[in-house]
Amino acid sequence: MDEIEQESVLSAYDNFVYALRVKETKRQYPHRLDIFMSFMGLQGDIPEKCAKLYEFSKDNLNLLQSYIIKFINFQKQRIENKEIAEGTLHNYIKAIKLFLSMNDIEINWKRIGKGVPAERHSADIRIPTIEEIKKKMQEPEFPREYQGMYLGRVGNVFSTSQVQTCMGLSEEFSTDKIPISLYTLKSVGIDPGFSSSSTGIVELEHIKNNGEHIIRVIDCDLIDKGDPNKIVELCWDIYKKYGYMNTAFFIDGSNAAMVNLLKIKFGENLYWEQIKDFGSNSNVKIRPISFNSEHKNMLSNLHAVVTKGYLAIPEKYTELLTSLRTAYATELDLDKKQTSYDDLLDALRLALKGYNFQ
Repeated sequence: MDEIEQESVLSAYDNFVYALRVKETKRQYPHRLDIFMSFMGLQGDIPEKCAKLYEFSKDNLNLLQSYIIKFINFQKQRIENKEIAEGTLHNYIKAIKLFLSMNDIEINWKRIGKGVPAERHSADIRIPTIEEIKKKMQEPEFPREYQGMYLGRVGNVFSTSQVQTCMGLSEEFSTDKIPISLYTLKSVGIDPGFSSSSTGIVELEHIKNNGEHIIRVIDCDLIDKGDPNKIVELCWDIYKKYGYMNTAFFIDGSNAAMVNLLKIKFGENLYWEQIKDFGSNSNVKIRPISFNSEHKNMLSNLHAVVTKGYLAIPEKYTELLTSLRTAYATELDLDKKQTSYDDLLDALRLALKGYNFQ
């Protein structure tokens, strides 16, 4: 009898979705709740996070309330930055409130509601202009909220405005206005995947214009389970394209087989594991990087480059831009389950090893 009763108990997630009767709420509410659970740092898929949230809530009501207030304050800041509307915050709160209600978890919503901005009503809303719609389409929430595309949650590493700045710099310093030069330093990041994941390749160029340092993305590839030999030929074509000079390749050193294939193609020493420092003026083209030991520093470096306004990314590289928008990290440790196109983000981090800005 005890076993039958145990199996009959619905999970916290089951209780939550039971209350979702309309098709649109069934689609949207779990993902809105997931944004809050991810903010709390809960791991796993949505049902697993719901179970963890339920267990946490039973014994930590005051702490849960603090998390909700912190989450609301974070979203209020995004409202002030015009990243989201007041209605978006209210939709997040509705999902949280429904989950707690359906699982008999009571908190002081009256107190929490004191700090929630009022939702604008239809009388206050005008039809947006074409330019406003285009701007809205660049926001990370747009595919999720308006197209039903759940490519990844909004990250916590880069803000929407920072990604917009990268795109704006690309228009200002586009290759149409400033052609690629054979004499500038090119840095190529390679995150090989093959059997387990995609291979990301990002090409960067450093230019200096009117005293401004700019690192611009000049090409970007995401190759699904690519042939190692074809990847090597692609890298050689990149080297050839830039006149066999001023180009360095930074690759995840954990894939020793791929490193060796590239070393052989470029005619370099295979005893590369003994080299700890390539030096700024090294003639070594294929430069393996210990990703395990340097990944946090590389994410910190990428964040600094973006924050200082050095990085230019053309709008056409949508997957790379999405990787920035969804990048989620805990203490500089990138969460690849929550980050979309993480192979491209890793390739970008590797490529930035070619530059040293103070």
